Amino acid sequence: MRLRASRSARGVVIILVSLTLTLTAPAAAQAETFFVNKAGSGEACTEVAPCEAISTALVAARAAPGTGDEIQVGPGLYVERVVVDDEQDAGLTLRGASRGADVTKTPAGATTVRSPESNKGAVIAVSTGSGVSIEDLRVEVPSEFVNTAGIELAAPTATIRNAHVQSAGDSATEGVFLATTATNANVLGSRVRQLGVTPGLKIFGSGATVADSDVRATNVAVDTEFSGTEAHVLRSRLEGGSTVVTVRTAEVVIDSSLILGGSFGVEVFSNSGARQAILSNDTIDAGVPKVEDGGDSATRARAEGGAMASVALANSIAMERQEVEGSATASVTCTSSMVNLQAEAVAAGTVSCDAKGGNAFAPVSSLFVPGNDWHLPPGSPAVDSGLGGDSLSGTDLDGATRIADGNGDGIATIDRGAYELPVQPPQAAFTAPTATPSNAFKFRKLKRNKGSGTAKLQVEIPGPGRLVLFGKKVKKFIRDARGAGTFGLKVIPKHKLANELRSKGTVRMSVRVKFTPTGGIADTRSKALKLIHR
Repeated sequence: MRLRASRSARGVVIILVSLTLTLTAPAAAQAETFFVNKAGSGEACTEVAPCEAISTALVAARAAPGTGDEIQVGPGLYVERVVVDDEQDAGLTLRGASRGADVTKTPAGATTVRSPESNKGAVIAVSTGSGVSIEDLRVEVPSEFVNTAGIELAAPTATIRNAHVQSAGDSATEGVFLATTATNANVLGSRVRQLGVTPGLKIFGSGATVADSDVRATNVAVDTEFSGTEAHVLRSRLEGGSTVVTVRTAEVVIDSSLILGGSFGVEVFSNSGARQAILSNDTIDAGVPKVEDGGDSATRARAEGGAMASVALANSIAMERQEVEGSATASVTCTSSMVNLQAEAVAAGTVSCDAKGGNAFAPVSSLFVPGNDWHLPPGSPAVDSGLGGDSLSGTDLDGATRIADGNGDGIATIDRGAYELPVQPPQAAFTAPTATPSNAFKFRKLKRNKGSGTAKLQVEIPGPGRLVLFGKKVKKFIRDARGAGTFGLKVIPKHKLANELRSKGTVRMSVRVKFTPTGGIADTRSKALKLIHR
């Protein structure tokens, strides 16, 4: 007679078999922690006997089974290159004791890594192993070094967190370089200080996220390239000397960020395919801080060779003009933003930043708090005046709640710009200036210096403010006036025009003059001139 096991018996058998398999299966390797200290001398890099060099800890970690290890590095200066290039390095966390203060010199108490020699590659290079994280340390590139980036990520899903990169090198010494293979990389809560000629942060890999970071560079702060690259920049301060952000890639989204300095705040360029920058809840102040610089641009879209370049601003504050350039399709579109309505366009380009898009312009004195600060005061026209729903970020550049009832009307509405004004008590109300100073001005006599080929254009203004003379063929000249009167603006031809003037003896050209009354709205006019050189 054949016996059949009951359902309950079969369940017991299955459980016993499962337990047997579990007990006999090899245990997964546990991630380990290795220790580095300047006073260490060990080889196993244990907490009791730490090793002296980060490279020694890497060897020890690779010898241990499994991945996902952590290397903890104590404070001090480590003069070595850290090369993460083994599959065993996957999931590795390299953690320092502190990134230190934001200073040029090496701070005490920080974990600092500096390359021992130039032209040998990045100080910290991650080329193999996904999910590597570089945290809580400082990286230095000395002056005159070449081909020595601060941190270079070339592996996927790598992260830089709470780091400081101080680079003063020459060519190919970016502060942080995200290579094409560094897909979905993250730069979080970090500082980059690039004193050399190369970008502070160069992004080639697709899917990068830069958040809560501070990137400042002598030249370009953030440079994105390659057609398929996409990047998000959230709640970050970006400051550059020429162009702050260059976009030569499919799409870059910048949200709740402060973009300062440079002749151009954000430039999108394309000579193949479509490139775009999407800016939401950003504050852009190109050129001199808190001054509407006539020769500078908050954004520029530039396209050549049948390509497309576009910039879209929403709920943002742009202190300077919006500009398009090139022979192909270029466009700048503004929605619900505080913008200077002066625009420069070419036949193939369009600038749509007028009042039809809910855009407006207000004097700087009413937009921001005084000084070198871009926070909004109570009563600022940027408070509770945004449209189009939430920003990408739930918080502003300070980490404060993004949508608050800043004007006290009982309705919480998003502010324009990088900062959100918190709910204000009634007694803290701010009254914006009611009287707008006159921006009318008159051209007076042109005084020529025939010996040098220069001139002085006399301009009469009704009150204090700033006069700026500029043009494509002349050098920019700025003059601040403390009160009403007639002031001379120097007309100095640039090199090409100066040569033409010396050759011909006379040239006709035009300049532009912009007058911004203190606390008022700027007015710009053109003036035709004749220069003589004898």
